Amino acid sequence: MNQLTIAIAKGRLQPAALDLLKEIGIVLAEASKTSRRLSIEDQSGEYRFLFVKPSDVTVYVEHGVADCGIVGRDVLLESTPDVLQPLDLPIGRCRMVVAALADAPPNGHGMLRVATKFPLIATRHFGKRGQPVEIIAADSEPRELSIESELDDEVD
Repeated sequence: MNQLTIAIAKGRLQPAALDLLKEIGIVLAEASKTSRRLSIEDQSGEYRFLFVKPSDVTVYVEHGVADCGIVGRDVLLESTPDVLQPLDLPIGRCRMVVAALADAPPNGHGMLRVATKFPLIATRHFGKRGQPVEIIAADSEPRELSIESELDDEVD
């Protein structure tokens, strides 16, 4: 029997993904849910789960390490992997927001400086609006970076 390997993003999405799978009869032993192991099988042995960083889900699927994956749409939009997105699951909903200080004066040169963890998404967003923008990719919290370096906006 062939096992179906499913890559699941660790973190905020993981409990909801496991609950969704449980609803369709794919169940992990309770002890394995808290395990730190990368790979765990379900109780039936038909499924193998890989718990990886969200950005790694698409890599595992794209390169055939996993047959499919569960990850947030933000990861798909930011990494632009060569994978199919057959389902939009009803879990992990979020919203991208452009934020600036309410009393921030215009920067005077028309180009915004924007800090974000999502440079591709932000570039597309401002590009669609014809807004010149300097994107500053930030692994730290964009809010902290924008305060320290007087950026115009943040996308988070």
